[in-house]
Amino acid sequence: MSLARRILVLQLLLVLVLAAVFGAVLIHRAAQDADERAREISRTMSIALADDPFVIEQSGADDPHAQLQPLADDLVRSTELDWITIMSPEGIRWTHPRPEMIGQRFRGSIEEARSGQVRTSTEQGQLGLSARTTAPVRDEDGEIVALVSTGVLVEHTADEVWAEAPLLLGMALALLAAGAAAHLPLARYLSQRTGGRTPEELAEAVSVQDAVLEQAAQGLLLIEDGRLMLANARARELLGLTEPALEALQQPDGRSLVYRWADRRRRRGIPLEEASLPPQLQDLLTGQQEVREQWIMHGERTLIVSLLRASEPSTGMVAILRDHTELTRLSGQLRATTTMAQALRSQTHEHANRMHTIVALLELGESEQARRFAAADQQRTLSLAGDVGAGIEDPVLTALLLGKASAAQERGVRLEVHVADGAPGLPLSASETVTVVGNLIDNAIEAAVAASGAEGPLVEVEIAHDDDGAAILSVADSGPGIEASVRERIFQRGASTKYSDTVGGHGVGLALVSEIVHRHRGAIEVIDDGGTAFVLSFPLVSKEVRS
Repeated sequence: MSLARRILVLQLLLVLVLAAVFGAVLIHRAAQDADERAREISRTMSIALADDPFVIEQSGADDPHAQLQPLADDLVRSTELDWITIMSPEGIRWTHPRPEMIGQRFRGSIEEARSGQVRTSTEQGQLGLSARTTAPVRDEDGEIVALVSTGVLVEHTADEVWAEAPLLLGMALALLAAGAAAHLPLARYLSQRTGGRTPEELAEAVSVQDAVLEQAAQGLLLIEDGRLMLANARARELLGLTEPALEALQQPDGRSLVYRWADRRRRRGIPLEEASLPPQLQDLLTGQQEVREQWIMHGERTLIVSLLRASEPSTGMVAILRDHTELTRLSGQLRATTTMAQALRSQTHEHANRMHTIVALLELGESEQARRFAAADQQRTLSLAGDVGAGIEDPVLTALLLGKASAAQERGVRLEVHVADGAPGLPLSASETVTVVGNLIDNAIEAAVAASGAEGPLVEVEIAHDDDGAAILSVADSGPGIEASVRERIFQRGASTKYSDTVGGHGVGLALVSEIVHRHRGAIEVIDDGGTAFVLSFPLVSKEVRS
């Protein structure tokens, strides 16, 4: 049975019990009133008969029964009394509704009446249980000459009570109907809000919700009316929500999630501007538009945000946060490895051609020619290494530039490297160096090959520093430049030029470059002056090479 129906049944049972109790109280009260009324009638009539001169006179007659029985019968017929017994002081009946009882001893206590007191009680007699009053009859001298006892049968008072039962039953049914009418709308409301679920199903749903929200690997936010209503543990971790203003969302105690959720609903969350959210995320949440797979940077984290409309009855938005930092790092390492492998493959191919030439000269007996060819090749290699690696202390960067120089030569592109005196090293790890420099040079080579100039395709790499000592990395090409429509979104994932980058393509390389640069609090400037130049600046920090 659903929760709504159970509550309705319980409420109707409660109303029914209350109606029954109410009816019982009324019946009991009516019975008490009827009994009191019967006792009062009996007492009044007994005292009146005891003071009646006729009764006093006939009590001294030779045959009191002859005159007193008609009087008793008339009074029983004309009043609410059920019987009247007039007796001698010894308790011998002179009158009684049953003739056979005349002359027999009265059944009941008469000691108090014989002592001059009026006694009212409820006792069992010949006619049944009755409310009775026994009073003494005195003559002019004050002597007790007779006793008078009148009574009203209890069964007749019960009949009076049950005569009111239809009214009491009607009142109870009216109370039940009013309760049902009041609770039916509540039952419908609960059924709509709970979806007709049973308490067991609701408890299970709450348990699952607790586990999912608090233990989910994804961050979850609920936003309603520009206010942050809910942030689960993972969301608070990813966003670093530790400000005092968010204490209401940190759930410091052991209360159930539903209780905490209701508590937050009463407080109506906190305004978004007070939640210290990343600007990009705050803009997305404020926009109230559905978003799929939006990439944002927050500190050293790369987050993927999806913003969806919450299911009814909520009217807000649900933000799903996924940490893409580790995947981005692995992607960068993969691209770095791919770049190095391409450079090595290029060098291996060129070296194999040279070795084949030397072996062929030796087989032809041209040993002197083979020696001169090998010496010239060695000198050319040393010259290239000297030109590219001069002034660079980072062996990873040196090896990368040598590989890219070889690859550029194969494609007819001249790669020039300039290192300013005293230039600091790039504050990047080995994998980050390969990702940043490799992607920029690959793009530059593609751009240079796409354009033909009088001096031939050219790529220039410059490492320098500014007046504040910040490291400057510049990669320029002699290509056709970047279209204005592409330049505005060049660092977004999926954005690409017509020449793209050779390592993977699809506009991923520059997005990785941008993430790494901003992670190190650097800046990127794109200059278009007939070709394209990417200028990267990094704040002055001590170099730390990380694995």
